[in-house]
Amino acid sequence: MRKVYQDSVVDQNGTVLPGATITVYLAGTTTLATIYAASTGAAITGSTFTSGADGSYSFWIDSGDYGDNQAFKTAVVMPGYATFTRDNLWFGPPFFGA
Repeated sequence: MRKVYQDSVVDQNGTVLPGATITVYLAGTTTLATIYAASTGAAITGSTFTSGADGSYSFWIDSGDYGDNQAFKTAVVMPGYATFTRDNLWFGPPFFGA
């Protein structure tokens, strides 16, 4: 079973950042997470993708890859901005419960 995480990339002033590069890691690490672009299909190679024209993005996590308490981190890269991260993104509780 897969669950989706959705968010948008904005700067500190709330300006949408289209085309930002986002990489997903396990929380607190530099270990790439196994993520998916949809509820079915293959994993995203390199756990990296790009935000849409409206700054939005989503990725899916599969229950077969992680336990209930696994949290994640996103790192956002956009030319002209310092790289910023959001750590301890969590799907719980419970992560994949009924």
